[in-house]
Amino acid sequence: FRSLFALGADSADSIGWRQAAGFGSIFLPMKSQRTVVWNIQKDPPRKRLDESDIAHLEMCRCPICSAAKHIKGRLRALHAHFYARSIHNAWTIVNQVDHWPSTRSQMKSFVANGGLGQEWAKAVISAR
Repeated sequence: FRSLFALGADSADSIGWRQAAGFGSIFLPMKSQRTVVWNIQKDPPRKRLDESDIAHLEMCRCPICSAAKHIKGRLRALHAHFYARSIHNAWTIVNQVDHWPSTRSQMKSFVANGGLGQEWAKAVISAR
């Protein structure tokens, strides 16, 4: 939540990690949500997990990722179970403050330059 408060929010919704997990998405530090499970014929509502995201999962030390010795095991667990995605997401939120820029100015710059995707960038730029 540090990132939200750094951008000027007075409060934050703490249920997003669970909702994302239920819809087949995981959180990665310094990135937007990534879809790992999607069985509907339409495109997923979020960016799919791709090769550029694998390094984040290889460095993840959440209880789910730590239990798997190889990336294939991590991916299998995250794909197979809501429980695994929700634990991973909650852990990521609690620990991602270590990855965020330390000042409000650096945070705004990161987001405005597309660090969390173009929709976030538009929101920050329009708020200036």
